[in-house]
Amino acid sequence: ALPAGIACLESDLDATQKVYVGPPLNPPMLMLQDNTSGHGEYVRVMALDLCSGRLISGGGDGAIRIWNLADKLEFAHEVHAMSVRSLLVWERYLLSGHPDGTVYVWSLPGLDLLQTIKYHNEAVYAMCDAGDRVLIGADGISVHTKGQPGFWTGKADCFDCVKTVPAEVLSMCRLPDGSFVTGNMDRSLQVWTSEVEHKKTIAAHSRSIWAVVYAEPFLISGSADNTIKVWGP
Repeated sequence: ALPAGIACLESDLDATQKVYVGPPLNPPMLMLQDNTSGHGEYVRVMALDLCSGRLISGGGDGAIRIWNLADKLEFAHEVHAMSVRSLLVWERYLLSGHPDGTVYVWSLPGLDLLQTIKYHNEAVYAMCDAGDRVLIGADGISVHTKGQPGFWTGKADCFDCVKTVPAEVLSMCRLPDGSFVTGNMDRSLQVWTSEVEHKKTIAAHSRSIWAVVYAEPFLISGSADNTIKVWGP
């Protein structure tokens, strides 16, 4: 159930939405467990490696750091690249997106650089696990699959980009049916089929959309217009 103050009417992600303008949500009390100096500049992105139970953080200082979470936030390992705009854990790999459109592929947990991918010219703010594929969102959406044996071993021809489509993507999430939604620079939400065919465009916000998340059965979008919108099934 949605918290008091947020409501969704029947819609198909295109007719009705409500913006939270009500009283405080009164979440459960959050207790600070640890306060660690993590990066030399802002921390922009974090991801969880569920297989190892570790937290991965990326920031403006270009560092990608892995932290142990068993007892407390404990530094484990780091590598340095350019400013980190997005992170995705996919199988036993970590993908990091950067301002010039580059995506680096790293091994987990050792963070050995396996491959450099360059299909975009603008910052990579969004990446999405699509099961047997990885979707990379920037000045377009590129779809990547495992290639021949030896995938991500450092060879230039072992990563297959199978499709690209135009878009201006800032955020992305997958839906249970395999389709996915992007939040875009042009203030719209776009719904895509599992085959990355455009399905619909929704005039969603008055400024660019920097966050989308699916929390069954709702889609939630966050925008630079200072609003959070909850979209109903």
